[in-house]
Amino acid sequence: MKRASDDYLIRSGLDYLVLRPGTLTMEPGTGTIEITTDAQSARASVSREDVADVVLETLRVGLVNTIVGFAGGSEPIGDAVAALR
Repeated sequence: MKRASDDYLIRSGLDYLVLRPGTLTMEPGTGTIEITTDAQSARASVSREDVADVVLETLRVGLVNTIVGFAGGSEPIGDAVAALR
């Protein structure tokens, strides 16, 4: 269902940002992630705190018309998001 909603939004012509985090955990955030493909993020985990930080950083830099898969990793969130621009 989510994929169909994402596809609809992308085709709409509106600006969009689709975030596809890995499996959410309750662990404390590390401030680091890894940008992944959808298949990789489905098998990896990421803390809810880091997901929130990714949301804030993507909005801060104005990332649009992008799909971002990510999971816990070793790259600082700011650097990982900046590399997507």
